Amino acid sequence: MVFVQPFAIDFRYETEHVIAFCSGHPEYEAVEAFIARRSARGPHIRAILTRHDMSQVDHINEEDVVRERRASDPTRETYQAPVEFEPTTAGALPHSLLRFSSCKGETIVLELVAAFPADPAFGGLTDPQGHAPDVLPVMWRSASAVAARATRVTIDDVPYPIPVFVETADLVGMKAFYTRGFAVGIVRTRGVELDLVAAPAEMTVGQRWSYRQGGRRVDYEIAEREGDRVLIRRTPGKSETIHAHVSDDGLRIGRITLASGSETSSTLSVDFDPFLPAPARRASGVDPISTFCIGIDDHTSLVTGSVMPVETGFELVPVEPVWARSRAIDLRLTQDGNTLRLRSSISRAGSAGGIASCIHGTRRPRNA
Repeated sequence: MVFVQPFAIDFRYETEHVIAFCSGHPEYEAVEAFIARRSARGPHIRAILTRHDMSQVDHINEEDVVRERRASDPTRETYQAPVEFEPTTAGALPHSLLRFSSCKGETIVLELVAAFPADPAFGGLTDPQGHAPDVLPVMWRSASAVAARATRVTIDDVPYPIPVFVETADLVGMKAFYTRGFAVGIVRTRGVELDLVAAPAEMTVGQRWSYRQGGRRVDYEIAEREGDRVLIRRTPGKSETIHAHVSDDGLRIGRITLASGSETSSTLSVDFDPFLPAPARRASGVDPISTFCIGIDDHTSLVTGSVMPVETGFELVPVEPVWARSRAIDLRLTQDGNTLRLRSSISRAGSAGGIASCIHGTRRPRNA
């Protein structure tokens, strides 16, 4: 019996996040950074430049992480760079200074002053506004704030204006945002080949499916079994757990969970009802045979939709929220002897709305 968890999912809970949209630069439209604080060493920082075509470039402050990310997702532009992030306060307000050198040698500086303290009332699910259109992002903010007029973006010492996001009698908020606590799940697209090295002789605890992926080894180990239900963990790492059901025609996945890759505890879950189908040799356009929902911790059903069978695979078609509808994931799984080939792609149509609407739809932040 062959088994593999077919999705490529990254999940981390970041301590802080800053982002500013700017106008007038010939290439970039946004500067942002995710910061993960750690108990025994300095923070892990991923700074991102978003181009006008919505493609993105990562700049990470740790060389080993850059190597890992390039190996797992060679299509994403990722570079090592010294990234500085200095959190202070301006009175009682969060005040952050982000500085790094881009892969082209540009000096990027974002000085963000929040208009009010980060507030859970302005947290929630983030609309990516078409950024990184080749992935399905599921990002939950614990508490957020819009930026004040004092916020600045400079590139090679040239200032670039930040548009006004909201203006009321007592508040002017710029299109720049500060978040405290940010759970970030990314369902990536990929093309990968897995060579089967070993498979369980029987469905008992401790048995493994072992694959070779390039120069790396990937194992799926049966950790628990009760009747026709099995719990499988991916190694190395054991942060990914698969809940499956044993049937006459193979294993059927009912749930996938991932623990945060950072020090902060958090869990992303993908649930299928009744289960994720095996790759189907049927034409697309038939009725859905399953539904799915993606949640983070207690925030269930953040993204929901249908699973549609297609030839040698299936398609995850988001229904809610609206912005996710342009990011259906088409996944194909084929087998040639002991080699499994996984191919996934996503719609590149632009989504409506915007990350600005994450703060939040028609609601406007109050002056703190």
